[in-house]
Amino acid sequence: MLPLERQSDVRRFGIFEADLRARELRKGGIRIRLQDQPFQILAMMLERPGELVTREELRQHLWPSGTFVDFEHSLNAAVKRLRAALGDDADNPRFVETLHRRGYRFVAPVESQSPARHLHPVPSRVSRLPDTANVRLVVLPFTNLGNDPSQEYFSDGLTEEMITQISRLSPGRLGVIARTSSMRFKCSTKLASEIGRELAVDYLLEGSVRFAGDHIRISAQLIEARTETHLWAETYDRRLEEILALQSEVAARIAHSLAMELVPDQRDALERVAPRRSEAYQAYLKGRFHWNRSGDDGLISALSYYDRALELDPQFAAAYAALARAKVSMAHYARGPGRAALEGARDAALKAIELDSGLSDAHVALAEVHKSLEWNWRLAETTYRTAIALSPSCETAHRALGVLLAGLSRFQEAKAETDRACDLDPLCLTVNTSAALVRYLTHEFDETIDRCQYTLDMD
Repeated sequence: MLPLERQSDVRRFGIFEADLRARELRKGGIRIRLQDQPFQILAMMLERPGELVTREELRQHLWPSGTFVDFEHSLNAAVKRLRAALGDDADNPRFVETLHRRGYRFVAPVESQSPARHLHPVPSRVSRLPDTANVRLVVLPFTNLGNDPSQEYFSDGLTEEMITQISRLSPGRLGVIARTSSMRFKCSTKLASEIGRELAVDYLLEGSVRFAGDHIRISAQLIEARTETHLWAETYDRRLEEILALQSEVAARIAHSLAMELVPDQRDALERVAPRRSEAYQAYLKGRFHWNRSGDDGLISALSYYDRALELDPQFAAAYAALARAKVSMAHYARGPGRAALEGARDAALKAIELDSGLSDAHVALAEVHKSLEWNWRLAETTYRTAIALSPSCETAHRALGVLLAGLSRFQEAKAETDRACDLDPLCLTVNTSAALVRYLTHEFDETIDRCQYTLDMD
């Protein structure tokens, strides 16, 4: 094996990359802290992915002849620190597998930056995948090509509608990156392959919106991240007066087209969204726009727009679900009496479920009420899991369930849920902070520090 000083390759796996020359480990492009010995163990395994690296080989490399150390304890501690940095689990490894009494094996696919050498390369996923495969996709923010910034809420709303509908396509097979991480790439000039590596996705959906007089044009295209190959593109032209049904219709059509490319046996998974009054839908989109502002800055405006949407269309299930989520946040941010806000959230969530039982957001809000108002942990867990079953890419449900399970001392399950949330929304500050909290509650303090530092590096 070449000494580390002579190696120039950057090895990529998942959302991580290891610079063997600089001895740096990065996650999503952000450097994370890893001590020297754990990094050397990682480097040895990355040189031989899929192969056994014996404990004796590690001893000779890390503690050469003449070094006196408690080898067994020191090696175990170094591997534990490596797993903590990777967010890995010894019982259910994604990266480092333990072979009892023999050594360790790196089990994830690894790519080398060097064009001359590719270690255990990730195969192209353009062709249809086997049933056991998982496909990851990010919907990049749709670009507003007009000169009117007041229409920004429409392009942002279209992006969010895409994420919601595509997430329902094929539970367990198609993972969709959450909105927070997606919006980090708004107006980005990065290449598709760079975004793909940072978010560990196979495909990108990007598009644009242009208003021209009383017409609107929406374009969308599907790109394979690794090869930057354009697989599919389509353009939709509508009159502005049809804006009522346009956004949901286009999202559904694109989602169906994506299904034919990515998971063709699931292309009938979506149902058409029923048209609603245009003014109600516009109010709902503006509410979503304010809801997505940082912290609690947009809560009052969001609630006002949701209320307006429901005044115009009392059967608008998605608006009830959004209203329920907003009222839960009002309670959490102490923007008024908490009990009244949670009771209002319960009423809105139940109404949403009555109108459309398939709305994941409504079940998330109801679970929060069960947890925070009723203190019914079992029912809260069941309701979170219902939300996840309806939308496996709902990072909010995974994150909230993880925090609940940690509070119930079910730490392994809690870590699995918050790690899943991080996979779905890797650049979200709240998600990563929640994952750090769960590690803190499990007394895994080194990893807690690493995750907190990673989050601070993002903000």
